[in-house]
Amino acid sequence: MALEASGKIINVLKKELGITENAVMIAALWEKEFWPLSGHVKVAGLKKGVLILEAPGPAYLQEIVLRRKEIQNKINQYFGTTKTVKAVKAVLSEQ
Repeated sequence: MALEASGKIINVLKKELGITENAVMIAALWEKEFWPLSGHVKVAGLKKGVLILEAPGPAYLQEIVLRRKEIQNKINQYFGTTKTVKAVKAVLSEQ
């Protein structure tokens, strides 16, 4: 019974943090397709179709803003016709 309750709590937390199967797939794709940017910018989650990228500084934020359509289109290509990523949002990482 305790394990079942723990599983429910974990599922709620995963949902709240944007950790879904698609988010995990996107994180792996991000590392492969967007190197060297992916060496600095990390996938923070996917929430309601918004891909959240965490950048270490303003220069990386600007690059994400400039490339957001490219990022969105390339990731959506891997998911076929579904629009998994509807928007890309960049945030500064907390260091």
